[in-house]
Amino acid sequence: MVRETFSERVDACVLTELQERYGHIQEVIIQIFRAKPDIPMQAHPEPTLLDFLRTIAVARLVLGAR
Repeated sequence: MVRETFSERVDACVLTELQERYGHIQEVIIQIFRAKPDIPMQAHPEPTLLDFLRTIAVARLVLGAR
């Protein structure tokens, strides 16, 4: 089973560097994974509500609440 760690999610929020360098990021969408039939990851566990809220909190800290 391959599952993104919380640490990997934090690393994904380093978009701040790109924004500072190029200034073109207008929005960041954080979308929760949902396991559905007929997709390759159908058997993978969905993130918990706490996982989702923690990811949003870190994104706001790293990217700023703009």
